[in-house]
Amino acid sequence: MILPKLRYTVCNLHAELPKNNLVAWTSGNISARDPESGLIVIY
Repeated sequence: MILPKLRYTVCNLHAELPKNNLVAWTSGNISARDPESGLIVIY
């Protein structure tokens, strides 16, 4: 299961949204799916 790595990556990508003027403050989200378990990470 790659879920722990996926969580870390999604969290880091979410932090990049305001830095790149893609969202205002913390609005917006990033998501990814673990293909092995089918679980989805949304931040």
